[in-house]
Amino acid sequence: MKTKISLVNRGLVYQLGFLSALFMGIFGCSPTSSPNYASLGLVKVSGTLKLDGAPLSNVEVRFENPETSIYSYGTTNDSGRFSLMFDSRTAGIIPGRKLLRVLPKQKSESSTTDSTGASEGEQDDPDRAAPAAEQSSAGPKVPECYSRKSAYFIQITGATSSLDLDLKSDCSSVSEGK
Repeated sequence: MKTKISLVNRGLVYQLGFLSALFMGIFGCSPTSSPNYASLGLVKVSGTLKLDGAPLSNVEVRFENPETSIYSYGTTNDSGRFSLMFDSRTAGIIPGRKLLRVLPKQKSESSTTDSTGASEGEQDDPDRAAPAAEQSSAGPKVPECYSRKSAYFIQITGATSSLDLDLKSDCSSVSEGK
């Protein structure tokens, strides 16, 4: 009887081993592969963001596709400079007509001024900007006409490499220099 139990256990071990190998083969136990971004035609874009002529620091600037809500983003530094990221590892933006959104950084994010975070490949809520009354402790006040209620569009082409934007606090216009 010991022999039969031993053979049953051995068969079970072989079955579990086979299933484990099959599972690893199907779902992967290999090095992580990177997405191929070459077909997207990403354009590397950097620039400055100002409000009434003064650098707008520590805000997230997004350029969003209005049809898909896919966006590239950057975080401004103390001089208002930003570089657009497609996702947290890849710089760039897909060319086309983009809705400009400027969002104040949330308190937990306000200590960083680099251009990493969630983006086109890692989407989060595009309307996460706090109401103007709540922004004083989280960062600069950004008029809603540039955040949740933005209606300002920028055309990104394959030749676009620099954007210098000067927003007006009265929402009258966006000056675009290159």
